[in-house]
Amino acid sequence: MTGNPATGKRLYGDKNWGDYTVTVEVTPGANINCGLLVRATDPGVCTHQLNKEDANDPQTSTDWVQGYYVGITDNNVLLAKQSYGYDALKSAKGSFKAGTTYTLKVVCEGANIKVYVDDQLYIDYTASDAYMQGMVGIRTHQCAATFDNLTVSPIQ
Repeated sequence: MTGNPATGKRLYGDKNWGDYTVTVEVTPGANINCGLLVRATDPGVCTHQLNKEDANDPQTSTDWVQGYYVGITDNNVLLAKQSYGYDALKSAKGSFKAGTTYTLKVVCEGANIKVYVDDQLYIDYTASDAYMQGMVGIRTHQCAATFDNLTVSPIQ
């Protein structure tokens, strides 16, 4: 995704997808804040609870989805729950640089989410009130990034 301020999301797949592994190669630009959406449903642009000027704000709309965001910043890997807002669940220290390509992998199985960057496990989280199904997607927040080779594989 590119643009000014390079903020947005795009979803793929079916809202009824359950357990799966999703991988993507991501190359962040400056202000690293990009990654994947998993188990995402009901996306949209804010149309209520905000005034009309905020309703089409791409930054607000980035969080306007139900599901999980898994992303990288310059010094963290993070997992957040999104329900038309943003609630950080867990993070782990890391070191990531603009212009470098990283393979981000998320395994969603039951209530458990595992997050890997370049095959290294950073987060292993089990939610007590987990979203159990949904689409996958890409997301940026004030960070131009390229995404390549997005794959989704069901877990049997």
